Amino acid sequence: MIESNYNIYLDGKDNVLCFNTISGALVELDTNRVYNNELVIDSFSNEEIEFLVSKHYLMKDNNDEISTLKILHRQKCFNDLGLNIIILPTLDCQAKCSYCFQPNEKTYMSESTIDNILASLKSYFHGSINKHLSVCWFGGEPMMDKAWLGVEYFYNNLSATLSEHMVHLTTVIISNGEYLNEDKIIFLKMYGLAFIQITLDGPREIHNRVKQCDIYDKVIENINLLNKNDVHVGIRINVSNDYDNKIEELLDDLTTKLKQKDLVDMHFAPITKFNSLCHIDKEISIKDFAGIQLEYIEMAIRRGFRFSLPDRKDTYCQALHTNSAIYAPDGKKYLCTTGIYDNEDYANINDPTYTNQNNYTKYICYDPFDDQSCVKCKIFPICKGGVYKGENSGEKSMLNPEIQY
Repeated sequence: MIESNYNIYLDGKDNVLCFNTISGALVELDTNRVYNNELVIDSFSNEEIEFLVSKHYLMKDNNDEISTLKILHRQKCFNDLGLNIIILPTLDCQAKCSYCFQPNEKTYMSESTIDNILASLKSYFHGSINKHLSVCWFGGEPMMDKAWLGVEYFYNNLSATLSEHMVHLTTVIISNGEYLNEDKIIFLKMYGLAFIQITLDGPREIHNRVKQCDIYDKVIENINLLNKNDVHVGIRINVSNDYDNKIEELLDDLTTKLKQKDLVDMHFAPITKFNSLCHIDKEISIKDFAGIQLEYIEMAIRRGFRFSLPDRKDTYCQALHTNSAIYAPDGKKYLCTTGIYDNEDYANINDPTYTNQNNYTKYICYDPFDDQSCVKCKIFPICKGGVYKGENSGEKSMLNPEIQY
């Protein structure tokens, strides 16, 4: 037996915690079973060793865990198990967040563009044995009333394809939460609404100031409305150096006002400058964020909110998947949502003759296993080398870089 390279140890007073970043398993061990951050294999019974192997703490001598991770990564990148698409029905948004990486433009997707997306979906499912479609609505603000007309039009005209080809559909929304109502929620649930992410920047005063509009109370009301309709909500709480987030005050307010915390997941995220559209005066360092993140998580857990341990990502970014696409309001196709401002379109649903192969291959051909410093890192199965940000810059941005600390 040999030990996995991806075991992380944390010394306690009378025990040692061991977390494996491939399986996501966490075990508590007596101190005499760990020496110099390695398992003392002879101290475990055959039954215990069987358990440790099942959770990937140990493996047989001839196992190559790097090759296993490579296979999982390539299967995820190049699978044909259905389609994952992100649609931006608009770039318009009532909020004016200074850190936003999208251009705030009053552009809306036309019915003809939606028709062309629907035609491509019908063609795909006509020839595919895999019948799963995941649709994520992003923006701008996709639930604004004018954008909502496009959402309704899409689903009303998608129904025939879903029935004809027996396609399983899931819907995800990324929204600021103001424009939701019961009619929209009930409609979306008919089309597999599984999850919605809503961002909060602090308690009422802070949130409204960052958004530059008075929406906080309506957002909280709509989170409760979503939960009442059995929809899970992910609350992303932004952490910034540009203003005092007043996290504890926000958590106290959410504890009082949210009625079904079992249907709410929460995570904290540092505000990051993705491109030149993001106006951030004092960007928080990842190390500083990691230092306060655990404090915030402990505050939230004490108030009854749920958090999960980091889990393995076979790929960290949908931009690396051949079965994924992002449709902007003008019909241009992208692999990364931050690529819209950076002109990283690789095709256009309205113009079959247009392609930009470089904008496609620089994502699809990216291989995180080429960076040996990443592969050797114990958190590599969780971050998978981060998110690729472009061939020319050579930059990579981890979505959850704080886990390295």
